[in-house]
Amino acid sequence: MTATIEQYKRRLKRHLRCDSLTKQRLMSRFEGMLNVYLGDFGWPASWPGKQDLENAFGTPEQMAEVLMEEIPADVIARCRRKRRIFQITIVVISLALLVYIAYLLRFR
Repeated sequence: MTATIEQYKRRLKRHLRCDSLTKQRLMSRFEGMLNVYLGDFGWPASWPGKQDLENAFGTPEQMAEVLMEEIPADVIARCRRKRRIFQITIVVISLALLVYIAYLLRFR
C-alpha cells in the first residue's frame, strides 16, 4: 500500500479511543472496507490519494467516530476509566520521583 494509505490508517488508529483489542478489531473492519474500496478503485494500476480516501471515508477523525459508534457505551466507559487510572498513576509516580530527587539534592 502507499504511504498515503498507511498515513491515513495511522491517523485513524490514533483517533480510536478504546483498548488495543477493540482497536485491532476496528482496524480489521476498516481494512476490509478499504480493500473493497481499493478493488473498486482499480488498484494497483492507480492508487488513491489523500483526497480520494477522504472523499470515500471522510477524515480519519470522522471515520473513527463511525467505527466507534458500534462499540457499546459500557466498553467505552471502561476504556476511559482505565486510561484515567493510568494517567493518575503516571502523575503520582512522577511526583514521587520529583520529591525523591528534591530530597536527595537538598540533603546531600
